[in-house]
Amino acid sequence: MEVGGRTQYRARVQGMPADVEKSIEKMVNNFLWNGRVPPVNSAMVKLPTELGGLNLLDIRARNEAIDLMRLKRYLTFEKRPRWVCLGDFLLAQNIPKAHRVHDELLAVNMFTQNWEAAKQAGKSRAPPAVRRMLKTAGKYGITLEPYNPTEEVKDTMPAWHHIAQDRCWAPRRTNVSVPCLRDVHQIETV
Repeated sequence: MEVGGRTQYRARVQGMPADVEKSIEKMVNNFLWNGRVPPVNSAMVKLPTELGGLNLLDIRARNEAIDLMRLKRYLTFEKRPRWVCLGDFLLAQNIPKAHRVHDELLAVNMFTQNWEAAKQAGKSRAPPAVRRMLKTAGKYGITLEPYNPTEEVKDTMPAWHHIAQDRCWAPRRTNVSVPCLRDVHQIETV
């Protein structure tokens, strides 16, 4: 469909704000029903033709799928795109104080550690596409839960703010051993 071809590439690259999603859906409905009130539910129209629908593109579902694929690239630790490093840095800049991350250098990745970044537009420095990706990850409950991880996977986990560590036992700024282990001995992984 024309709408999918013209919008989804840009949505993949830049993300799509919710108001743009709404206006596109409204334009498609106006075109489809010629400005009249639709005689059927919009969910019915989006069903495949075998089920009685018109196989109309579901913009919101497609954008969520794009966000999930962006998250998949974000969580691929072997060959990470350049934007991921910048995203990690920006997410580490806006960690709520409740997570007790005192040193941003210790915050590597919120999916492999026990902290979360702020997702609200006013509190986050991350770009809207990254915030939306995190919101979609939260909606679908995406977390790091490896089933029977190998020793290699265990060895690559970050040592600081480990995901299995209780937040109340976070490394203290005043503890002399933390800067020594991190800076002098360059301890980063378990």
